[in-house]
Amino acid sequence: GNALTVSGSASFQGDITATSASVSVSASELSLSAPITSLSATNYSVASSEINLIGSVAITGPTRAIGDVALDGALEVGEDTAGHAVRLYGAAAGSHAHWLASSNTLEVAAAVDVTGAVSITGLLDVSSTLEVGGALSAAGTVTVGDTLEV
Repeated sequence: GNALTVSGSASFQGDITATSASVSVSASELSLSAPITSLSATNYSVASSEINLIGSVAITGPTRAIGDVALDGALEVGEDTAGHAVRLYGAAAGSHAHWLASSNTLEVAAAVDVTGAVSITGLLDVSSTLEVGGALSAAGTVTVGDTLEV
């Protein structure tokens, strides 16, 4: 059929091009260091305790990692003037942080604990309660729309 299956030891040298309805690799360690020109398959299955991709990797289309993902380096989403929305979910129902690239806004639906100095340039809009556990200083105008307790 239209399948590429590799079990046991295999070595690929030079450019790798695979076009198949399904690609399956089973190994204790999978290393790809040659230029991979194209992987066009409907279904990929890689059973390996370790996968090493050496060099630049570009993934086009929706991608889902099931399980823990560890990054040893920077994580960048989008590029300057062409960002993307990012959502991080918490353990409690409804808790999340959401960066909306379209409005350059960070929404946080959970408690936020900050240790260290916070500098805000622009408007700070508090729609509920603002608690300050230490000194609060402001340079410029402070407007209180309702009640101020000191």
